[in-house]
Amino acid sequence: MANDTDKTSELTQEELDRIVETGREAHFRKYLAETDETLTADLSRKYHDAVPPARIEAMLAMPTQFDDREAFDRALAKAGPGPMDGGRVVGYSRFDTEPAHVAVDHLEIPKTIAHERLHQLSDPNAPNELGGALYEGVTEDLAIDAIGAESDQPSQRCYPVERSLAKEAREIAGDDAVERAYFAGDASELRRRLDQQLGPGGLERLQQQIVDLSRSA
Repeated sequence: MANDTDKTSELTQEELDRIVETGREAHFRKYLAETDETLTADLSRKYHDAVPPARIEAMLAMPTQFDDREAFDRALAKAGPGPMDGGRVVGYSRFDTEPAHVAVDHLEIPKTIAHERLHQLSDPNAPNELGGALYEGVTEDLAIDAIGAESDQPSQRCYPVERSLAKEAREIAGDDAVERAYFAGDASELRRRLDQQLGPGGLERLQQQIVDLSRSA
């Protein structure tokens, strides 16, 4: 029951609206921080044996930076585009050298967090070993595994062609070979197994398939 001593009665509607919005923003930021903490802990446990301890520690020491669109675009412009950046970028990271950045104006924030955190755990040589497109595909496939579901809205899916070929590589060569290339920067076993199943140059064939399918998409 409100009475004359209720301080809210002294506030204007605009001030009350601002208080409510501030509370919503604080709740949202708390959710983002907790989601980031949970996902990084899960990824650290899952890939503990595949990733050097120092790289895991570096990732854990840098909470994800969550930005509105204007702040995100400024940060991205300052960092410079990545090799696969194109269209509307919703997250970026530069391995374990700086915090990951995630924009908060899209629906798949948990998956984007996982995607950027996996980039931080990956070996710096992985994009060269896998090729930039397949590297992003593997990242996206592992990120979807991490959160346990793929978006049911095609417009919200990232790297659909790259992820499809990454999934095929995992099915053909096995998770261990793909993860060794991704987390250790060593694609020798992946190449050997793909060559066995697809013929010589199996990895390059998958990379070319991504190019061909992307052109026709």
